[in-house]
Amino acid sequence: MRNAPAFVTGEILDGIREWVEIESPTTDRDAVNRMVDKVAAGYGGTGATVERIPGTEGFGDHLLVTSPWGGDGPGILILSHLDTVHPIGFLERLPFKVEGDVAFG
Repeated sequence: MRNAPAFVTGEILDGIREWVEIESPTTDRDAVNRMVDKVAAGYGGTGATVERIPGTEGFGDHLLVTSPWGGDGPGILILSHLDTVHPIGFLERLPFKVEGDVAFG
């Protein structure tokens, strides 16, 4: 059995904070693309293939990320979105914070 790397809570929360603090309302193409840039860069050095698909009708880009992990075995499909529901500036009202075991943002 392979040893899994240990989770470092502080590092994980720092990464989550970075993502949360990139405000990316759906209708703000540049803001969404800042988030797309961040996510795409995060795959650097992982062996994954990152394909950036230009957005249409004024909306931000999409990412298609595939990995060699698992070889020829069945894959896992993960879907996500990189936009937020809140407008730019909402973080001033509802900033990222950690209280006890719970992170908010």
